Amino acid sequence: MKCILKVFYVTILFFSISGFAKAQVLNDAGTMKLIQNSLDHIYNYEFDEADVIINQVEKKYPNHPVTHILGSFIYFWKYLPIKDNPVKSKEYILKLNKCLESINVKYGKNSNDPEAVFYTMAARGYMAMMYNYQGEMLSAAGEGKKLTMLLQRA
Repeated sequence: MKCILKVFYVTILFFSISGFAKAQVLNDAGTMKLIQNSLDHIYNYEFDEADVIINQVEKKYPNHPVTHILGSFIYFWKYLPIKDNPVKSKEYILKLNKCLESINVKYGKNSNDPEAVFYTMAARGYMAMMYNYQGEMLSAAGEGKKLTMLLQRA
């Protein structure tokens, strides 16, 4: 199961965005390697090591959405099963909202920049998943609607 989830997340994070137009993080091979290494540490439950790498990415690309997404991955894995912990679930949602805020700051609201679209979709998708786990179907559907509108716009 752990291996399947790792492949899923890596595939989503890297290969799904590779077809997008040129973007600064995607063009930085060194940073992409750091991101891959941080994911390896996350999935091996080496959260401190992953944090060190994420901090390196943060220094190079301050307030970039990738650091918030990676931080939310740490939180999700660190507190498994997060869905059973209401306090940690709320904090997880807050971390995903930080990602959305950083997208608005970096790219502007409703940006069609490929990175902005990808990270918005990722954050909203993970929020919808958490709301679904919590039985908050209206909130999950609301996130789904936002994703649908984003896909229609892109």
